Amino acid sequence: MKKIMSFLFLPLLLLMLLFVTACGSSQDSTGQTELPQFDVASVEQAFSSRSSSASPSEEMDGDINQALQDEEDSRDKSLQQQKDQIVGDYIFALSLEQQLHGLAGKWKSQEEVYQFYRQGFSDTLALNLTDYSWSDSMGLISTEPSMFLPDSDVHILEVDLDHNIASVWHLTSSSEQHVWGTSDYTVATLHYEKGQWKIYDTDHRNQLPKR
Repeated sequence: MKKIMSFLFLPLLLLMLLFVTACGSSQDSTGQTELPQFDVASVEQAFSSRSSSASPSEEMDGDINQALQDEEDSRDKSLQQQKDQIVGDYIFALSLEQQLHGLAGKWKSQEEVYQFYRQGFSDTLALNLTDYSWSDSMGLISTEPSMFLPDSDVHILEVDLDHNIASVWHLTSSSEQHVWGTSDYTVATLHYEKGQWKIYDTDHRNQLPKR
């Protein structure tokens, strides 16, 4: 009977030892059991930071979009500068005839007059204007003006930077209509030549020019 009781008691004793050992390993020096401690604030902060920060793919998309926007803005700025130069060079060309006659005593030869007009016009137009303004026997002659500054804004009709060609239009000035009886709208074609836009052709129309 004693042998049977010992046999039954031994497993129970081992189980109790294992339990005491496990409890002892989880107790601190005061004998109290330590439970895992969680810093709730830190966990919430980490989760919030993770959820609020952009993923690498989102950041990359943002960088690409910004680069594309910057490139588009740069292109637009460059095109606007080109348009401003086209209008400025066009006005400059139209003013050359008035400047020429304002310096009447300066011109000594037909070539000088031609080179002066060549600043704003094609070779053909510069020759035509020179023939109109110069006489071999008289030098610079007084004529009705052939070029008139516009009374209204100059509008860009088309710009082809690949071929260095542009066209503009504006209302024909009242002075030009009075002198020459031209139509209501003036259209000019310009070519970019040696850093400047020069007039290569002019035309007058009765209807508003369209692209």
